[in-house]
Amino acid sequence: MPSFIVPLAIRYFFVSLAITIAGMVAVALLLAYNVVDDIGSSLSFAVTYASGVWAGTYFRKQEDRMAEWGECWRISAVLLVPQFLLEILHGAFSYVLTGSLFGQLASDPGILIGTIVFGLAFGALIAWVVTATAFRIGSKAARKPKKA
Repeated sequence: MPSFIVPLAIRYFFVSLAITIAGMVAVALLLAYNVVDDIGSSLSFAVTYASGVWAGTYFRKQEDRMAEWGECWRISAVLLVPQFLLEILHGAFSYVLTGSLFGQLASDPGILIGTIVFGLAFGALIAWVVTATAFRIGSKAARKPKKA
């Protein structure tokens, strides 16, 4: 693991948070002005992808090389921690606004727990793959030549 993994994870969290907030504001405005009737949930993976590309670019600046696939998988596994923190914050925010995370599912605790566990496990797997791929793409970013 690179020595800058903690600053990378902290920055990854704040970049993800900023993109999430911007996306939520954009979605709220689109819904408020009746531009769209319904919005899907794919924005969360766009946030994961954009944050992964940013993290890969940061890696390239620190290491001055492209990340190898093994590094991408290990670093993206570490970046799941700030991603989960963001998902927990997002869930708490949604609960405060709506009063329920899953609506009708909240009446049956077994189904609710199963849904949460499956959602977290499947979401983690997808986020891991998306972040690793985006990290690799971001680490391929060409460095600008220094001016003489």
